Amino acid sequence: MNDFRSKTVVAAAVAVIAACVGCNRVPSHVIEPERMARLMADMRMADAVITLNPGDYRSDSSRVILKRAVFDRNGVTQADFDTSLIWYGHNIDRYQEINDRTIEILEGRLADIGAAGGTGNALSVAGDSVDVWPGAMSYVISRRSPSDFITFGMESDRNWEQGDVYTWSFKFATMPASARWGISAEYDDGSVETLTSMITVGGSVRQTISFLTDSTRSARYIGGWLYVEPDGHRPVFIDSVSLTRGRLDGHKQSRHYMQRMVSPRGVKDPGQNDSVSD
Repeated sequence: MNDFRSKTVVAAAVAVIAACVGCNRVPSHVIEPERMARLMADMRMADAVITLNPGDYRSDSSRVILKRAVFDRNGVTQADFDTSLIWYGHNIDRYQEINDRTIEILEGRLADIGAAGGTGNALSVAGDSVDVWPGAMSYVISRRSPSDFITFGMESDRNWEQGDVYTWSFKFATMPASARWGISAEYDDGSVETLTSMITVGGSVRQTISFLTDSTRSARYIGGWLYVEPDGHRPVFIDSVSLTRGRLDGHKQSRHYMQRMVSPRGVKDPGQNDSVSD
């Protein structure tokens, strides 16, 4: 009897292991999940390096060289990555698992940096040019998604200054039918400033929108939204999301000509001049 029970336990264990192996199996032309997660973590770190060191990566060729180094390190090509991304896009649950694992890897690396230097977390929020994006670094939006919007919101802290410039950016890995986004700021005097824009769909260029807070007011809240309309039944991949906060350049306007200011009473700010450009 005991022998029968032992065999039953072993058989059950084998069945569980086989099921798990089956869950992790992907087609031969697709990068396997753990390796894909580590590759995506490396890609996001490369994007962070580019964002925080714009002077060193002004040219397309310098950015391409960095990305190529990431692929070489992981033993894959751009084509391998793109093909795998498309496959995972048609298997949303698997993609979400990889995305969660990628975040775990990045958090682990951040913890290691913090343990070694003790300043890793501080560097993410303080300084003249930092990435303060509060959400995930990649998203998938399809017709089955609960929402076509990606949003963020942040309340002021001790690192905010009047005239701060917020640059929100990301890349489309797969193209949507259309897309639109916007950023708004609420100031201590109750006024609200907004900037909205259509997104040019096509190509793999990085999408960017910059919002200049008023240098004469103190912002207490910054928020933004991105609306994406999927193209047919193909999911939209949004990757390498960042929100860089920079300090006001004294040689530039403190207000962008496309931004609109509304007073607490709902009247357009009389100081706004729509004809002024950067």
